[in-house]
Amino acid sequence: MLATVITVLLVAAAPAVAGPAHGAAQVTLHPSSGPVGTRVSFAGDIDPSAVPQVRNPSYFTLIRELDRCELLVALSDRNVRVDDSGHVSGSFVVGREGDCFQQAVTQPAAPGSYTLALGCHACFVGTFEITRASTLPRTGDGSTPIAIAVVGLIGCGGLLMLATRRPWLRMGVRLRR
Repeated sequence: MLATVITVLLVAAAPAVAGPAHGAAQVTLHPSSGPVGTRVSFAGDIDPSAVPQVRNPSYFTLIRELDRCELLVALSDRNVRVDDSGHVSGSFVVGREGDCFQQAVTQPAAPGSYTLALGCHACFVGTFEITRASTLPRTGDGSTPIAIAVVGLIGCGGLLMLATRRPWLRMGVRLRR
């Protein structure tokens, strides 16, 4: 009983720490929603004890729980600045796809609400809503090699037809060897 009272008194007498409470972050994203490809800027304050993790983040991604997949969306053009007191600012561009955590599976970034993880996997500092998967449909990637192969086969077939028919002999043209 006496130990509990002393602990409560020590906690109550502890000095206040500047900035948000441990684990809490007050970061604003602008815009807070948009399609894949949106440039997002952010600014706010994080727990000062998290500054080293944010300066060299193992995670700087948007995360969302999907069916059998915790999707970590790839961000491009990432930029983050943080001072010793925990004031953080930066920007990123929302990617079109991501990887499922601890799985060898890639999925497109589906519309929905995502949390911004900055520093560690569970260090959520804000939220972003992806409104649509892409500004332009993804086309051509899967069919390009097939189209090139088909054009090549048609070209080879045409050359073979010319070589076997020898149309120049009918026109009286003789080739020198």
